[in-house]
Amino acid sequence: MALLLMQACTQDFGEINSNPNAPENVTGGLLLPTIIINPAQRLGRLGWEEGNTAMQISAVNNFTTFDQMGWGGQDGVWNDMYRGIRDADNLMIIADESGNTAFKGVAMIMKAWMGATLADFFGDVPYSQANKAKDDNFTPAYDAQEDVYNTILSELETAEGLLAQGGSIDGDPLFSGDLLKWRKFANSLRIRYLMRLEKKRSGASIGPAIQAIVSSGIHFESNEDGASVPYLTTAPNQYFQHTGRVGGFDEHRLSQKAEERMKAINDPRLFVFYRPIGNPDSLAFYFDPVDLDAITKGSGTNRTAFRDFFTTVYAADPMGIQQYYPLFKGLPNGLSEGNAINYNGSRQNQSRLGEILRELPDGVSMHFMHYPELMFILAEAAQKDYINGNAADFYQAGIEAAFEMYGIEAADSYYTQSSVVLSNDNDTALEQIATQKWISLFVSGIEAYFDWRRTGLPEITPGPDNVNNNQVPLRFNYPAAEQALNGDNWKAAVDRIGGDDNINAVMWLLQ
Repeated sequence: MALLLMQACTQDFGEINSNPNAPENVTGGLLLPTIIINPAQRLGRLGWEEGNTAMQISAVNNFTTFDQMGWGGQDGVWNDMYRGIRDADNLMIIADESGNTAFKGVAMIMKAWMGATLADFFGDVPYSQANKAKDDNFTPAYDAQEDVYNTILSELETAEGLLAQGGSIDGDPLFSGDLLKWRKFANSLRIRYLMRLEKKRSGASIGPAIQAIVSSGIHFESNEDGASVPYLTTAPNQYFQHTGRVGGFDEHRLSQKAEERMKAINDPRLFVFYRPIGNPDSLAFYFDPVDLDAITKGSGTNRTAFRDFFTTVYAADPMGIQQYYPLFKGLPNGLSEGNAINYNGSRQNQSRLGEILRELPDGVSMHFMHYPELMFILAEAAQKDYINGNAADFYQAGIEAAFEMYGIEAADSYYTQSSVVLSNDNDTALEQIATQKWISLFVSGIEAYFDWRRTGLPEITPGPDNVNNNQVPLRFNYPAAEQALNGDNWKAAVDRIGGDDNINAVMWLLQ
């Protein structure tokens, strides 16, 4: 027994306790995909569900509470973003240890984006003390929203400088290791967030900063530069609505607001984003009955029949699409469930959303930020004389790129319509820019919501059965766990927005 004990004492217990399937040293290339993909999946679902509904790009006829402005918290956003920030912090540690400034720059960009997203959703949030459990800090203080914005703008500028030094990264599902595109992403985000601060900093303050970035040329210059995660044709990276339950998809319909606005400018994207009503009697007036199933459902080998049909019609006569407008019927937002289901007689008389969101596994992408958004920001900035340049040129580039994302080339007659030509009246021009930007943010509706909060454009009116006193909420509630686990810091943050953690509280950004 003594001999056995002596042998046991000579064993390397560190080696015995090591798990070969859980490596202690993780490379940057293994960590980076998680930092990008997990937040992207969360944002993609939010854009489809809460974002598009809140901004009345779509309406729902079942489970209508959110559409009635009955909002709550967003625990999933909170948890996913803080996990992502933790991983970004760890990637920066790995980068410092290995001397890889490129990985550090990329991690810093993603962390800044996640920090800004949290601040935009909730207001004041933990940032400087976030994920400090290793330092025995389990109750992080909430940074003021202003401080979060100042920090993330500084981080983005620093990150762009680090990436300018060169180097290499691997495991990059966003830009495949192209550091110039990461630099363009960082600077394009800076422009977005500088414009978000428009009401807190004067145009004279943000204008020169935006102009400097524009003059540098290091920003998105085409759709190919956009920070978009593509969905794939094969599992498991298909668009989630392609594999989700059909009932969850069919609850979402063309909104009355989108119907009115897109028809007013004869926009062919109406026929891509949405599809005709499913009423056989109405459809038979326009189509051979044998094609009805293919046209309304996009089924089988003919699932592109509807889109191909209208593409042909539009190419032959751009204004000819108007004759088919009666087939596209929108649902008002903010109806109770009973009123929504029975609106216009039945769900058969409410247009479903398009095949790119259901039948096609890769019909859309998840956009952290796309090129059209940048062009519309610059169009607005030029219209307000914050920067040099012709607002109409930025505006035109934004529209063209937004069409290109869906494989559409707008006819010349589209751009010459009085409703599309940028007006000489300033207020009308800003409304036109906002409307085109709103349409371009289809499936990225949460960014449309953040932008609407700043501009009030386009007009969003709570529906007749809304439950929030005819108000569009201004934020999301903090997770309930924060009050229980980080009560003192939570209360300090709530006190700064009036003492009540509710969806109508006015965060610093809007004060």
